[in-house]
Amino acid sequence: MNPKVTIRPAAPADLPEVVALWHEHLAYHACCDPWCENAMDADPGFLHHLQEHLAELGLFVAQADQHL
Repeated sequence: MNPKVTIRPAAPADLPEVVALWHEHLAYHACCDPWCENAMDADPGFLHHLQEHLAELGLFVAQADQHL
């Protein structure tokens, strides 16, 4: 059975999982292009950026079974 997918604006509580997905995305692409490699301290900086600018980013998430 396929889970119901809900698309909604991102909430502050979503941001750690958004950062984890972003990190996974970059890691996938880094195998093809080293430019995509994530700096060791990038995740906290990206999280801080999202927290500071969430209202103006227009960030949406897709959620299924309590996971983004």
